[in-house]
Amino acid sequence: MARKRFNSVAVAAEHIIANDLDQETRDFLVHLDSREIIKLHFTLGLHIRNNYEVIFDEGDLFFPTHRDDVSLMVLEEIHRKLNEIVQQREGTFD
Repeated sequence: MARKRFNSVAVAAEHIIANDLDQETRDFLVHLDSREIIKLHFTLGLHIRNNYEVIFDEGDLFFPTHRDDVSLMVLEEIHRKLNEIVQQREGTFD
C-alpha cells in the first residue's frame, strides 16, 4: 500500500486528526506537555512515518528529510492544532 502524500505538515496533521484519532487519543494528546510529544515516537509517530509522506521543496535545505524527523514535526503540529481547538471552544487564548 502506498503512503498518502501531503504538501505540508499542517495538512498532514489536519488529515490525521480528522481520520486517524479517536476522541480518547485526542484528549490524551491535548493534555500532554509539548516536551512529552517525543514519547509518542514509537506509537503514533511510527504510524505517521509508515503511512504518510510530507512532500517538500527539495531546494529547502532546512526541511528535515528523514521520515522520523518529519513525523515528529507532524506530531507537534497535531498537538498545537488540538490545543488551539480546545482554546477556541473554551474562549481562552495564550
